[in-house]
Amino acid sequence: MYYSNFHSIKSTVILLLFITFSGNIMSQNNQQSYSKEDSITFYVRSAEQMFAQNEYQQMLQFASLAQAMIDKEPEFDLNIIAFNHALIGIALYELDMKQDVYDHVEEAHSHLKEAITQYKDTTDLVYGTISHYIGTIETNLKDYKSAIRHIEKAITIRKKILGATSMQYAVSLHNLAACHFHLKQYEKTIDLEKEALPIFVENKNQLYIATAHKWLGKSYACLGKNHLAIQSTKQALITCKEMFGEKNPDYIYMLNDLGLYYNFIEEFAESIKISENVCTLAKDVFGENCQDYITALSNLAYNHGWLGHLDIAIKYFKECSNIAERIYGDNHVEYAKSIAHLSFYLAENRQQKASALLRQKAITIFKRNNTVLDNKVYFSLVSKGNKKLIESRLNALRRDSVANQYQIASTLMQLAEYYTDKDDCQNAIYYHEESLAIFDNLPERRSIENLKQLDLLRSEYLFCNKYSLYIQTVKREHELLKTILKKQLTSLNNDDRLEYSKAAYSFYQELINDGFYLKELHETEYLKSIKSIIYEGCLLLKGLVLNIEQSSLLYKNSSSIISNYQISLQEIKENLSANDVSIEFISYSDDRYENDVISYAAIITKKDLENPLIVQIATEELLKIGIHKIQQSDSLSLDLHRLYNHIWRFIAENILSTNNNVYFSASGVLHQIPLESLIIDDGKTMSDIYHMHRLSSTRELALKKTPIKYKKAALYGGLNYDMADSDMRNESSKYQQGNNTGLFSTSRGLLEDSIRGHKWIQLGNTLQEVEYIKDLLEKKHIAANIFKGNSGNEESFKALSGQEYNIIHLATHGFFYPDEDAKKKDYFKPILMQDELNLNQVDMSLWRSGLVLSGGNRAWKGNRIPEEVEDGILKSQEIKDMDLRGADLVVLSACHTGQGEVTSEGVFGLQRAFKMAGVQTIVMSLTEVDDQTTMAMMNKFYANLLSGQSKHDAFYNAQRYIRSIKTDPIYWAGWIMLD
Repeated sequence: MYYSNFHSIKSTVILLLFITFSGNIMSQNNQQSYSKEDSITFYVRSAEQMFAQNEYQQMLQFASLAQAMIDKEPEFDLNIIAFNHALIGIALYELDMKQDVYDHVEEAHSHLKEAITQYKDTTDLVYGTISHYIGTIETNLKDYKSAIRHIEKAITIRKKILGATSMQYAVSLHNLAACHFHLKQYEKTIDLEKEALPIFVENKNQLYIATAHKWLGKSYACLGKNHLAIQSTKQALITCKEMFGEKNPDYIYMLNDLGLYYNFIEEFAESIKISENVCTLAKDVFGENCQDYITALSNLAYNHGWLGHLDIAIKYFKECSNIAERIYGDNHVEYAKSIAHLSFYLAENRQQKASALLRQKAITIFKRNNTVLDNKVYFSLVSKGNKKLIESRLNALRRDSVANQYQIASTLMQLAEYYTDKDDCQNAIYYHEESLAIFDNLPERRSIENLKQLDLLRSEYLFCNKYSLYIQTVKREHELLKTILKKQLTSLNNDDRLEYSKAAYSFYQELINDGFYLKELHETEYLKSIKSIIYEGCLLLKGLVLNIEQSSLLYKNSSSIISNYQISLQEIKENLSANDVSIEFISYSDDRYENDVISYAAIITKKDLENPLIVQIATEELLKIGIHKIQQSDSLSLDLHRLYNHIWRFIAENILSTNNNVYFSASGVLHQIPLESLIIDDGKTMSDIYHMHRLSSTRELALKKTPIKYKKAALYGGLNYDMADSDMRNESSKYQQGNNTGLFSTSRGLLEDSIRGHKWIQLGNTLQEVEYIKDLLEKKHIAANIFKGNSGNEESFKALSGQEYNIIHLATHGFFYPDEDAKKKDYFKPILMQDELNLNQVDMSLWRSGLVLSGGNRAWKGNRIPEEVEDGILKSQEIKDMDLRGADLVVLSACHTGQGEVTSEGVFGLQRAFKMAGVQTIVMSLTEVDDQTTMAMMNKFYANLLSGQSKHDAFYNAQRYIRSIKTDPIYWAGWIMLD
């Protein structure tokens, strides 16, 4: 890579060399000697000329002829001998570099060493040039310390003679920087490249500009300054692409580095995108059966592995190992590296037997080849606790004076994990603390690794009864998570959110178990210290589940959104009155059971409570039994009472008082239960005794919201689900000129040969329902637009985005299909192909839930729909991208009819979508109700609301009205209002 470093300075060097030697050559007095010297001079000059023309083969020939004559004259001038040795050495080196081989490097080095030994003047430019070439060759020979001594001599001479702005001086700085990089002296490398780079820019030498930026990028990355590494590498790539295009080896290698740097700053989606591009380019340029392609594919696999995409990582590492076996055979270290990495992810994916076999096979190959393991391979092999290997690695790293501190700290962490697995908490704590002390001094450490280590250390402190240290670690981890989640809102993408969401869930759910453990030990003081953290953690987790801020970033100032994640227990208490009770329900993996059992707890806050109360509720299995019985509706009153006993009884009898305002937020399967309508012993419901307020999260209590005055409403009812092509095109054309529909995704990817046995039926009462509501609204001077028949199409709804409709009423079918059911339906097959992108389950629910609008039957049955027309199936995924911040109230008056019924999970999918779009309050049903009762419920609700009642009073009074005429809970218990 260094031969090109000297092209721009050759003419100057040759001229100076010729001036230096020509006087000596032509001044001999002896005629016979002069004749020989004249011949030698001719060959030397010819060699010089070939050097100037980059004709290194001819240069070598002339210099060799001169050397053959010099060898016969033992008393010949030493300067001429030195000069000719230098020309031979340079020619050999340049020929090797031009052909990208190293066949003659040793020989070239020998000639140049001979030249510098014989040359007399150690201060002139020729000596500096010879020193430069020697240093360059020694860099290739990895003799970096000797290379530095020679290049520093060249720098001193060139700076003195040519000045500190000359290209020759800058080139020597650049080569010296490379030597220091290989010696892990990264700060020195950066200083040298920063001095050389402006000279390269001034001389417009793109090659040197690119390589200088490359080494800067590598050095910044080694120092953990990955954002600076990204900037420098991007500049290097731009310049390299301008010179050589993308299908150039250096461009591919640097692009691969860029992908790694994005991985280091945890921008995994960008890293994956780059790695995919590297794989494509590597395959085109190098071919599939080569090491460069294996390297590119391995990095892509690692990126997916970091995100928990274990199946994808395994697939790519299997491909790497297959290629390595084809190229090298099954006894080569490169094959062993691939299967070592594969074994790691098989173990992570709980395929322990297959992992163990590959790990042992890899270790056998490494031992047989006496191979020193690199860092990635080492971690893959020791991931499951090979103490001897970990300690050997640690000792080797500590003996290395320039060892990477990150590697030492990581190895200490693995040793700590080994002792954790052996239940040796004293040794585990010792190595964790030593590791953490090193990590704390390293810049830009991966946050996810920091969380993992704090998590392990916290557990060790707890079980070694070091409660003060336990509390300190809990607080530290909590603050780190808040910092990360704040960062998510401004920089991290969805994949990163998923990774940190998992870490956050794990931490706060484990804290609940820790709390109950401390309670059993009667460590009340330490329990008090973590209760507020558990509560604040619940607020963070609810924000992650609903992910409201993600879409809101499109519309709001990010600083105000960030503050939403920083809501504290104190802020909640400040917004509670003496009569208010705040309850956050949360699910967690219950450590009391050997198997994976999910339990639920209520975290209860009141103004006069110093710390929250934590109350265990029931297991998820028990709650699911109750939900199943509710759905069957054989004895609904009794089933609702049983669920009351599981969920509310202890809280009601020990904490609540009559007429309390109860602000609660559900979690997990509790979303499927009408908690407000659970029946108490005497037949009354929770909402009869308390003022119940269902919230997406109790952090809503601390958010300041401006009251909305109702001015405009959009009402959907009496929709025609069967429309002709011409009608669909005509209705769609009304919105084609606007700017709204183009903003949102449409999902047209239907299978032409799909057949369905059902369609959405017309809902007879919905037109009457919306017309009645329209009359009520207009009497209060609220403009109301009815979308009915063909006009209630998908385009019309998307056009509501940003239009400040304060009330949106949807009297139509809703749907949700669990993953397995959706896969059986042709409509969802193209959509669910996105499962390959490893979208998380909550995100996928947005693709499998939604509302049916005018014309929806055509797409649902698999018929073709006109071009440029929406399909009438409004999925939650499309709703979430709308701007509905002007909507104070959305009513999902969705009737359950046949296969179009809205299940509880479906309501949750729609609920999340509307919340992400900015809606304040949603009314919906969790259980099946008939069309006639729904219309009566809605009419009464709006009559109450427009008579001056609050939203909540209007809703509960409408529910009580239905109870007065139809006492069976099936008609009224499933309706809920969510803020």
